[in-house]
Amino acid sequence: VVTVRGACTAESTNMGLAGADISMFFHALPPGVSGTVKGAFGAGSGSMSMAQQVQAAITRRAPLLIIDEDRAAPNLLVKSCLQKEEITPLSEILFHNRTKMGDTALVFAACAMDTLIARADRIMVLDQHEASAIDTGEFRRMLAASLRKTADGLQ
Repeated sequence: VVTVRGACTAESTNMGLAGADISMFFHALPPGVSGTVKGAFGAGSGSMSMAQQVQAAITRRAPLLIIDEDRAAPNLLVKSCLQKEEITPLSEILFHNRTKMGDTALVFAACAMDTLIARADRIMVLDQHEASAIDTGEFRRMLAASLRKTADGLQ
């Protein structure tokens, strides 16, 4: 149970954008959305609405932002080899410019977003209902080995 006054969540929802600032993640607007990345209008995709929620939480200086992988827009979290440059995912923001998060702490519940988890300051693992910490360096080494194995299998 998290009891932090002002905590926020962000999730992928399709909603209308009414002047939404999505500039932290988006560098251009897709067809069908008008305005600018600092003030977008129209039918927002799941990733655009989630981007707006994250930016709103940071602007409000929320002490805690909670994101659940199951309810999130994957392209807003990690980069895909098919993804275009118009979107900077959260994993890249955390790696290259963590200060964009301000004082907002991020709690991310995930099991498959390894490249985002690798950017974490602290990693907790829940295994068979028991929580334990895992060393970030060890996790990054495990991830590198896993990615090498996957890449080798593609050849």
